[in-house]
Amino acid sequence: MPKATIYNQLSSLTTQYLDIGAQTFLEELIHFHLNIEPAKLNATQLIKLIDWLDIAAHLVNSDKQQVNEYMVKVRKLAGS
Repeated sequence: MPKATIYNQLSSLTTQYLDIGAQTFLEELIHFHLNIEPAKLNATQLIKLIDWLDIAAHLVNSDKQQVNEYMVKVRKLAGS
């Protein structure tokens, strides 16, 4: 079974923490900040999004512990 793309893994993870709007949120974030198709996201590019993801997650989810847990997993996915 092929390994899921970075984007698919991030999308799944983000949906767990930010609910059903996560995929649209991620697609817009990736298009706006990286100017690439989400499916082409790699770990190096994900590192460039980490600060934006952290800020946005705190804006849409008031549970700081949950957001911090999410960000730990995002950083692990990025290899940072």
